[in-house]
Amino acid sequence: MQLVITERPEVAEGDARVIVHAVFTAVNDLARIEHLRERPHLSDDLLEVARAILLATQ
Repeated sequence: MQLVITERPEVAEGDARVIVHAVFTAVNDLARIEHLRERPHLSDDLLEVARAILLATQ
């Protein structure tokens, strides 16, 4: 959470907490879907999802 606040000072602490939890939820949920685990570049795809959530402005 502190890294989000450091890198995005416009984000309030409570919002940073929500953003971090959203990343954890998305990555954990997607990694549990069996047919998605067969994707050859799943880790890259999950990283892209996490980045999109962390950098979203609205």
